[in-house]
Amino acid sequence: MSTVQEAEKAVRMYHGYVIYSSVRPLTVYITAPRQSGSPFEIFVCNLPWQVDDSWLEKLFSAHGEVVDARVVYYERRGGTRRSRGFGFVTMATEEQSYYAINSLNKQVLEGRTLRVKVSRESPQQGY
Repeated sequence: MSTVQEAEKAVRMYHGYVIYSSVRPLTVYITAPRQSGSPFEIFVCNLPWQVDDSWLEKLFSAHGEVVDARVVYYERRGGTRRSRGFGFVTMATEEQSYYAINSLNKQVLEGRTLRVKVSRESPQQGY
């Protein structure tokens, strides 16, 4: 959500909501934004569906030291997880981050064209 008011509205609307006669209602709450603690976080989207954290780490490690690599998942019925098609990678240095971005952006992997960019803009540096 882009504002606190939108987040509060989402909690009011969806907390406890039952989807498609599911046994479990949704749990919706407000949390603090997730911060990696590093300005070198990279957003990667249009990932092949079978990608997991270790695959993402291996892909980026060819371009520098990977501090963290995580694919965002959603739960499917039966408790299985499936990639949402995007994830985040944190590199050790700014130089490595830009090297990885320039090397991997628009590369085709398993029929999907990756989009790779800085995760969030830094007001001081104006990425």
